[in-house]
Amino acid sequence: MKLLLSFLLFALSNVAYSQTPPSTDNPQNDTLTIEDAADTDPEFIGGFDGLVKYLNDSLRWGEVEKWVSDQKAPISNKVIVKFVVEKNGSITHVDVESATIKCPPCNKEALRVIQAMPAWIPGYKYDRPVRVWIRIPIIFEVDPKS
Repeated sequence: MKLLLSFLLFALSNVAYSQTPPSTDNPQNDTLTIEDAADTDPEFIGGFDGLVKYLNDSLRWGEVEKWVSDQKAPISNKVIVKFVVEKNGSITHVDVESATIKCPPCNKEALRVIQAMPAWIPGYKYDRPVRVWIRIPIIFEVDPKS
C-alpha cells in the first residue's frame, strides 16, 4: 500500500508540474518587446483631434519655407515618422520611416515635433501596458514665396 501511495504522489506531482507550459506572455521578459499591434492602441491625450491640433500648432515652417524658396518649386511631401509609445506613455525611437521627396528641413521638423510631443496613453495587451510602434504621416505642402 505504501508503494502504491508513493507512486501516486510521485505521478500526481509530476503531472502537476508538467501541465504548466512556459508562458510566452511573461511580464518580466517583455521589456524589450515592441508590439506592432496591441489589444488597445496607444492614444494621444485628446484623441485624433488633439493630435491634429498639436501638430498644426507645433510645426514651425521657417526652415521648410526657406528651403522651398531656394528650390523655386512647390513641394508636396508626406513624411512618415515611426516611433515607440512606451509603457509609461513617453515617446522614444523616433525616426523618419519614409518621405515622398528629399527635403531635409521637412524631415528635421517632423522629427522635432514628434520628439517634443507630450506623453500618450499607453497601449495595452492582455490588460498590461506594452511598448507599441506608431506611424504618423506629416504632410508638408508649400509654395515658394515670390
